Amino acid sequence: MTSQIQLGPVISRGQLGFGPSGGHRPGGPVGAAKGARLRPSLLAVAAALVLSACGTIQPDPLVAKSMKDATAADTKTIRDAVEPFTRPLSLSEAVARAL
Repeated sequence: MTSQIQLGPVISRGQLGFGPSGGHRPGGPVGAAKGARLRPSLLAVAAALVLSACGTIQPDPLVAKSMKDATAADTKTIRDAVEPFTRPLSLSEAVARAL
């Protein structure tokens, strides 16, 4: 008993956009190379836009006194939220307190 396998239509090189009979087909392999050349240009334009935004932001200088005041306020807030020790802690209580 012999079985026959039916193959689909044969595609020539010309239909793929290669070879002398095919020429250029939009969207084919030749058209894809054009899009590949566009990517570096697009990347350069995007990088230029991102980097140009860096020059428009004016940073506020940090002042030592305001940093000390903020640190003191933060420390007070943290210490007020934690209850003081009234007895020695077990290991599990210390871990729970640390987390």
